[in-house]
Amino acid sequence: MTSSLLKYKSNGTFLIPVNHDAMRLTDIKRNGEVLLIEKKPTRSLKQNAYLHKVFSILSDETGYTIEQIKHEVCIAVGHSETFANKNTGEEKVIRRKTSDLNTSDFSDLTQRILQWCAEQGYYIQTPQEYFET
Repeated sequence: MTSSLLKYKSNGTFLIPVNHDAMRLTDIKRNGEVLLIEKKPTRSLKQNAYLHKVFSILSDETGYTIEQIKHEVCIAVGHSETFANKNTGEEKVIRRKTSDLNTSDFSDLTQRILQWCAEQGYYIQTPQEYFET
């Protein structure tokens, strides 16, 4: 029996909203296990707009597309995952998505990217400088 508060997910779990400032969700699995997940706010539109401006500047400076820049820079700063082919052992590195990051993790990623830019000789305004102008 499920309450009207429960939302069934396709992976066999249920989500129950919990009234709490931290925006917590309770995830109850069919086998009776309970897993509490703290859901932090995802990156803001302002943060995302700034980082895309950084990628746009780098694209203009290097001649690569914004997608190519995003891919290479995220890998360079460690915002990536490595997968190995089970049959050949060949490894492939891909960038992780930024849309799932919370505001704090997105800010950390942005700082790593700005540090990388400085090390490569590119001056990029900080978010504070960018939004003041």
